Amino acid sequence: MVYVQRFSDVNNLAGAMACATFGLVLGGRIGGPVAGRLIRKHGLRPATPTGSGPVGEKPQGGADR
Repeated sequence: MVYVQRFSDVNNLAGAMACATFGLVLGGRIGGPVAGRLIRKHGLRPATPTGSGPVGEKPQGGADR
């Protein structure tokens, strides 16, 4: 009960927001380079698209005409 009286909900919310922000920033700073290294190590490339238009639209040209 002393804890609740000493530390209000406002302080708890501020602490939670600070921790969440710190986690997002740290995850981006560490995750980006790690992901880049793994992509280069395994030689990953983007998949080739089957169509160049928006989703649900038939590709132009080819055997579909």
